[in-house]
Amino acid sequence: MRTIISSVVATMLFVPAASLAQDRLTLELLWQLKRVSGPAVSPDGSQFVYGIRQYDIAENRGNTDLWIMSVEGGSPRQLTDTPGSEFNYTWRPDGRKIGFLSSQSGSVQLWEMNPDGSDMRRVTDIDGGIGNFSYSPDGGHVSFTRDVKLDQTPNEIHSDLPLANARIIDELMYRHWDTWHD
Repeated sequence: MRTIISSVVATMLFVPAASLAQDRLTLELLWQLKRVSGPAVSPDGSQFVYGIRQYDIAENRGNTDLWIMSVEGGSPRQLTDTPGSEFNYTWRPDGRKIGFLSSQSGSVQLWEMNPDGSDMRRVTDIDGGIGNFSYSPDGGHVSFTRDVKLDQTPNEIHSDLPLANARIIDELMYRHWDTWHD
């Protein structure tokens, strides 16, 4: 199974490159190549989800959409086609839903959909968004992390310098090997 997934990912990466072999590899051609992210195999081992990221040079942004494919091979099927990226995808332990993170609601939240791409819905509504998530083994709970602000930024301390990009260090030993306070 791992060999099939590896060969599919390698094929997706190198087929576009082979078609470009007659041209010089320029930055524009490099940005036209799509990037494939790692697969997430379903709990029953029959199919896997992966992401394909495309870049738009004019807009200076990238977009990742999710695709699904059988581990036996065949044609891949696109699951998402949204303006924002979907990332950090995984299967629920029961295999009935695919969970992923997306910022299409304004902040990064957990979303779920059926393996055929239908019934996409937001699961969390955490103020400020979340950083990542994981399902419990029985699928009954979700753990997640989020960034928490600890101190005032230099811009908040010195409101007359809103564009300053600085770090205030008020102790000689500000960095230690066992801790880092940012």
